[in-house]
Amino acid sequence: MERKRSVFGIMRTVLTVLFSIVFIVSAVMLGWNICDRRKGEKIYNELEEIFHEGGFDHKKLTQTLVFREDNGPISLLDEKNLADESVDALDEDPNAAQNELLDQMREGLSALREINPDIYAWIFVEGTDIDYPVVRGDDNSHYLNHAYNGAYSPLGAIFADYRCPDGIGENVNTVFYGHNLLTGGSDMFHDVEMFLEKEFFDSALIYVYTFDGIYVYQPFAIYQARYDYNYFEVNFDCAEEFLVFAARMKENSRIENDTIFEAGDSILTLSTCTNIEYFTRYVLHAKLIYRIED
Repeated sequence: MERKRSVFGIMRTVLTVLFSIVFIVSAVMLGWNICDRRKGEKIYNELEEIFHEGGFDHKKLTQTLVFREDNGPISLLDEKNLADESVDALDEDPNAAQNELLDQMREGLSALREINPDIYAWIFVEGTDIDYPVVRGDDNSHYLNHAYNGAYSPLGAIFADYRCPDGIGENVNTVFYGHNLLTGGSDMFHDVEMFLEKEFFDSALIYVYTFDGIYVYQPFAIYQARYDYNYFEVNFDCAEEFLVFAARMKENSRIENDTIFEAGDSILTLSTCTNIEYFTRYVLHAKLIYRIED
């Protein structure tokens, strides 16, 4: 009996030591993770300030671009839209406003390129925390755990598929990847989940700022898929092949809509983890509906 008690005592001691070690290691790793995320949040807050130093303002853009009354394509404010009291009309003419927006936007991107030559674009979605620089590396893995400045970070970075061409206007399916985080700060693509709500899906627009111009996209599909489902295809042999692809993505959507595709159209795809199963992703597709270029 004494021997059994002795064995149990030893086992209890061993287990206590093991659990203590596991607890200490877990606490240290959690501390490192929190520290790394705070560093990542600081990096992206600083980048946002740099991007806007030239005077570029999201609000000014979103107030300048409005839908026409006939639900046609959005455009810069014209005389018809200036009569709408819900719009904060600008004193300058639309062309001058457009040129100023482009100059300020490019100045911000140029400042970011001095920090990292991999700068590809900036993405912004009004009403969400999606407001980040987009980089493009030599593969689709480096920026999974590296921040914009090249430092290791569990936040990673929002990055374009490395197969995308230099000019976003040259690609029919531009794909951006980002983590789904909830840190109380830089959540990356967490707010893609907001598009699962029909009211937000129907009203939201996605703005992508590039050196070539400003591109505005309207959502047409949101769904959950496996990581290996080919929603990230960027190379198509012909327009017909792309149209079939776009139609199939639309059929996957949890929210129905009446988007129509034609030859010459292009789309934006956002991909992020679901945090439900490691192999599943939330996929958001949006159609290009307007662009501001020189």
